[in-house]
Amino acid sequence: MSVVPITIFMPLIDEGVDVWRPVQAQPLENACYFVLGPMPDDEKWEFPPGAVVRCEMRSLSGDGGRSELRKVAHEQVTLKLN
Repeated sequence: MSVVPITIFMPLIDEGVDVWRPVQAQPLENACYFVLGPMPDDEKWEFPPGAVVRCEMRSLSGDGGRSELRKVAHEQVTLKLN
């Protein structure tokens, strides 16, 4: 059985203001996710496709200006294989 990708929010860099883009990621373990691509040519993600990132829950403004809790990538991690 395969794990269905989910949406996490990726910080964009070089935007002038704080911006997060919804991206697809494969759930792993310990709040870690494998970032799927591709990255659009006109964007620069903080963590590239293929990176393993740890997410934290953060309140972001959603549609209509309401604040919603979202999974936001906040650090790249290296998983140790046994």
